[in-house]
Amino acid sequence: MGLYFFASCRDFSSSEAKQARSWHYVIPLLLFAALIFEGIGLHLDFLKFPHPDLISDVNPQLETLMARALKGQQPYYSMSVHGTHPYPVYMPMHWLPIAIPTFLGIDPRWTGFIGLGVIVLLFAWIYRKTPLRLIPILFACVVINWFIYSNGQDLAVTYELLIAAYYLFLAAAISKDNIVLITIGVICCLLSRYTFVFWCPGFAILLWVYGSKSKSYLLWGWVIAACCGLYIFPFLLRDPSILRQGLIYHNNAAIYDWNGSGNPPISWTHENGISFASMLENIIPGTGEKQVMVVREIQAGIMILIFIAGVYCYRFFKGKMSVTQYSLPMLYLVMMLFYLFSPLTYRYYWISPLLIAGFLAGKIVQYSIRPIVSTPVMHKATGSV
Repeated sequence: MGLYFFASCRDFSSSEAKQARSWHYVIPLLLFAALIFEGIGLHLDFLKFPHPDLISDVNPQLETLMARALKGQQPYYSMSVHGTHPYPVYMPMHWLPIAIPTFLGIDPRWTGFIGLGVIVLLFAWIYRKTPLRLIPILFACVVINWFIYSNGQDLAVTYELLIAAYYLFLAAAISKDNIVLITIGVICCLLSRYTFVFWCPGFAILLWVYGSKSKSYLLWGWVIAACCGLYIFPFLLRDPSILRQGLIYHNNAAIYDWNGSGNPPISWTHENGISFASMLENIIPGTGEKQVMVVREIQAGIMILIFIAGVYCYRFFKGKMSVTQYSLPMLYLVMMLFYLFSPLTYRYYWISPLLIAGFLAGKIVQYSIRPIVSTPVMHKATGSV
């Protein structure tokens, strides 16, 4: 992150501009190659795990939510999966797009790849004259490839690639600094995973104080409208208890995983060492339920500190980088710390923060080789350019 801030604020030489031209045709080709390799890797994983419902309850829950909604039913109520009765906690933008491959008659697990392909094609067209700007997206796609070929099962039995596609879109929209694209990205991320809500207050305050008031009205007005139209009016108002029941179910799932199963009891997420949960379990006294509550309090405290520190520290970068440039690494920091201090972090959750990290690394490379954009300077004395 330090390199990102440094690169975002520095000046560039004309020799770097000449160097940049040699990459104009290479980067789009590498990006499309990365997308093809992602498709091949996913196809192999889908063949290896043809029945994801026998391994995980994630896909059955999401597909059931989509099927119920298409029938005009209230989708949020308990369902039967492998003899258990989970209460679905997934937000609408996590399961509504599943209707697209279902309508096309293909494996619905291709939902995330379809979204990823649309995003790559969209920004390849947007940056068709300035392909250097595709470097961050290329780096993000490399991270996705690494995740697919090293943890293929995770994406074969979940729809997490769709969430990753949303975050890639938001990162690219923030990099583009296009308020319409940013608005769409915020809506998709906010209505797909609640983790994103912890980034929103800081971004909203910075945009209001240091940015454009009209852009703030536009962005948050549409975000509120989308939340009302896609979640509150069709689902939450029909049964106001669904949010509370979902939170209770998720907390109980965290406690169950925290305590572990078997003899001796083993926690699947703790054993993988993908968060600080196993370390905190050895430090915090009490029962599993009490430990989970304390961890959530620690997590909430860290989110509040990040919010305060993020808003305060922008004053040191004001005038050197825009609010959007600053908010991108803050998004990575919020997600990383949230999952590190969460009582229940599944391995596939990490694809989105890792993708953002790859995008930031790509921005550093882009900044280091980007050409100078000459801007006319008005001479005060003569008024000539």
